[in-house]
Amino acid sequence: MNIYEEAEYPWLAREKRFIRQAIRSGKVVLEICLGAQLIADVLGASITRNAHKKIGWFPVGLTPEACTTGLFDFLPPRFTAFHWHGDTFALPRRR
Repeated sequence: MNIYEEAEYPWLAREKRFIRQAIRSGKVVLEICLGAQLIADVLGASITRNAHKKIGWFPVGLTPEACTTGLFDFLPPRFTAFHWHGDTFALPRRR
């Protein structure tokens, strides 16, 4: 699914409202993949289709900072994860 498919997935509109409310109330919000696109959309960044889909098992590498945050310190510095990406997004402007 994609963030702009609200007709097929009506819950996306509710999820965007929830994310917007959480951000406005000062909560820390961390989402990955579709969730990151939802945050970017809520914050006004553009969401666009990639020229090619990326589907398959690919390596992921953590930054040195990520390895020490407590959020990701249980993961090895490099690991293989399944990816399924058709869209990408611009970084939202800092507020």
